[in-house]
Amino acid sequence: RLSCTLRPCLWGRVGDVVWMNGRRSTVIVAAVAVVVELLTLLPRGGSLAQPVGQQATLRVATWNICGEFAECPAVADASGRVNTVVRLINDHDLDVVLLQETCEWHVSRLLTSLGSGWTAAFSPWRQNDAEGGWPGRRIRACGGDRQALGLAIVMRGAHDQPVTHTLPSPTARYSLEAPLLCVRKASPAVRVCNTHFTPAAYDPTGSIRAAQRARAVEVLRSFGGDKVILGGDLNLWPPSGSFTPPGTTLGARHTTLNGLYDALRECDQTDGLALTGAPRAGESTTFWGAATAPTWGRLDYLFATPLAADQAATFSSCDALDGVAAYRRYSDHLPVVGVVRL
Repeated sequence: RLSCTLRPCLWGRVGDVVWMNGRRSTVIVAAVAVVVELLTLLPRGGSLAQPVGQQATLRVATWNICGEFAECPAVADASGRVNTVVRLINDHDLDVVLLQETCEWHVSRLLTSLGSGWTAAFSPWRQNDAEGGWPGRRIRACGGDRQALGLAIVMRGAHDQPVTHTLPSPTARYSLEAPLLCVRKASPAVRVCNTHFTPAAYDPTGSIRAAQRARAVEVLRSFGGDKVILGGDLNLWPPSGSFTPPGTTLGARHTTLNGLYDALRECDQTDGLALTGAPRAGESTTFWGAATAPTWGRLDYLFATPLAADQAATFSSCDALDGVAAYRRYSDHLPVVGVVRL
């Protein structure tokens, strides 16, 4: 068990620690390995498109479960939150679920509920807080003794090579360091990554999130020819804006994510084109404001390596689950579920 004094020191190294299956463990990535990895990058230009090849599929969801912060709905009902994630997995027969703003406790209980055959990787969030003389970032703990706050990849079957890459992050007090957690799933072969970009309140100009997107694309390219799935709360509007069924479009948009759309295929691109006339739009996934008349927009995304022969067929389906009241009970974000053709 890592001590409270040792853990921040270990987590201070770039991309070197991962917590798995609800237990803390460390993965130290030598600097030499990083250099070797960088020497094997794909060419920087162009898409990460792959041939159609095998038609294996993965059913994937991403969900910011809002599991810790005081303004999160039903934040004290940790067991109910876990049960709702289990329901999400069972209702949609998921193979992979990417969770943001989750506590270690949630992930441990989730694995217990799902039973054998499921694995998880966890990456804590570190908060920039010098309180008590601490020289830098410390792991942010969840309330109620639910251990660390962070993000997780939970999947059916085994995975290996878990690594957390630290993205460029704000330095303001109480700001959180943005992680990019990636693992390798051997069958079907794919790299699965989960991330959470910085909220706009800590990045008013958008420059930090632009740097985070650029670094994320760089990491994905470092996987060579491996197919990639990336999901998470990116805290950015789609380049062509959000839409809320039955088609109301939110005008807010941001071009920063174009770099990801250039390299990968986003799950809602087909529906975005059909409903708004622009492929880089997406169904709303989060809401704010008055409960009786909330404002909606898209901040949550699923990307995958596009099929070269037919990029539009990369996802056979994509849905932000706005019709299930239980999801709104526990979070101000909706789960996004997509079926990825590999």
